[in-house]
Amino acid sequence: MYVIGGYYWHPLCEVHIWDPVSDTWVQGKDMPDHARESYSISVLGANIYVTGGYRTNTVEALDTVSVYNCDYDEWSEGCPMITARYYHCSVAMHGCIYAIGGYRGGAPEQETEFYDPLKKKWFPAARMIQGVGNATACVMGDRIYVSGGHHGYRGNCTYEKIQVYRPDVNEWSVITITPHPEYGLCSVSLDNMLYLVGGQTTVADCYSAERDKWRPISVMKERRMECGAVVINDCIYVTGGYSYSKGTYLQSIEKYDPQLDSWEIVGTLPSPARSHGCVCVFSV
Repeated sequence: MYVIGGYYWHPLCEVHIWDPVSDTWVQGKDMPDHARESYSISVLGANIYVTGGYRTNTVEALDTVSVYNCDYDEWSEGCPMITARYYHCSVAMHGCIYAIGGYRGGAPEQETEFYDPLKKKWFPAARMIQGVGNATACVMGDRIYVSGGHHGYRGNCTYEKIQVYRPDVNEWSVITITPHPEYGLCSVSLDNMLYLVGGQTTVADCYSAERDKWRPISVMKERRMECGAVVINDCIYVTGGYSYSKGTYLQSIEKYDPQLDSWEIVGTLPSPARSHGCVCVFSV
């Protein structure tokens, strides 16, 4: 598991690599831009893409893309996005990186674009039905599911619906309403189920697209706003975040086992953090 950057009273730029079996950490090379925050992170092969964000001193949306190669522990500059954005979502699907929604100033954007590493170029895709910021996205099957987030002027409303993008027809649709509308949450897919974790409460939910049915799962150990989440060995690992109830940044890692429907604290981040990237890279 790679944990990239984040925020702990100021922007973080470190790269930390965790082995959950031995519970050991190794540090990689720092991100080149030390003042950047509220970016989005996704992984494609051995490359981790850090897209957009803003610099603390200007709060101006960036179109910047930084690429970290896990094999060589090296950073390089990627091709800039078409639309500058922060607090957006990004995922990898069909060999491309998708950047979705987020803020550029004022209301959240509807713009979607994807990067083809073979053509080394970003291409526009269909606009979202509702622009959202601080939402969450994950891939399930051959579709992208975007859950929750803020919308409206300066993002003053929480969006309760799940938007789904189909790349084969380049179309967005709304498929369901979440039982607990949230922002600053995370989503992962596991065994063809969509899991929503984190946010303002300890509530966690699971959605079956096949049956169009929601069910609650066990509540989390902590409230984790803007946490990270990743699937490793058929379990969900949720990292860090900010606890509004405690008024503190969190350093713990908790793991959900779907077979047992239970959460347990299984590790500690090198530093408390929220808004960090959290991806799983399998070593071959």
